[in-house]
Amino acid sequence: MTRICPNCHKVFDHPGKYCSERCSREVRRQRLQLLLASVVGVLVLVFAIYTAPRSDLRPEPSHPLSAFEIQTLAKDDSCPICAGKGKVDCKICIDGKIFYMGTSAECNRCSGRGWIDCPVCKATGKLRDALANATS
Repeated sequence: MTRICPNCHKVFDHPGKYCSERCSREVRRQRLQLLLASVVGVLVLVFAIYTAPRSDLRPEPSHPLSAFEIQTLAKDDSCPICAGKGKVDCKICIDGKIFYMGTSAECNRCSGRGWIDCPVCKATGKLRDALANATS
């Protein structure tokens, strides 16, 4: 029976998947290279994620908070949303930059700072101000 080698596309008629031992070795080498490249890619990605700078700010809340929610989260007299810092991460950008189709631009919302004033305590960092500004 005549067959075509899947590696070099030569016609051959002897038993086996490939036309020669050389083609068989080349296919095994290509598969090994693909496997190693995938493993290296995953390792690089994990390393990049692990070593990426982390912001010490908390994320901005996604909904208006009630006074009860704020009191539940409070541990001391500082705002529980911003941990008393008066600012939270901007949820639109990454470190003040917006990335789109290979380009980057300064974030208009936070003016390129990467953070905004805490919307709950109005940038004071105090629990009493957070409770005063909370929704009922």
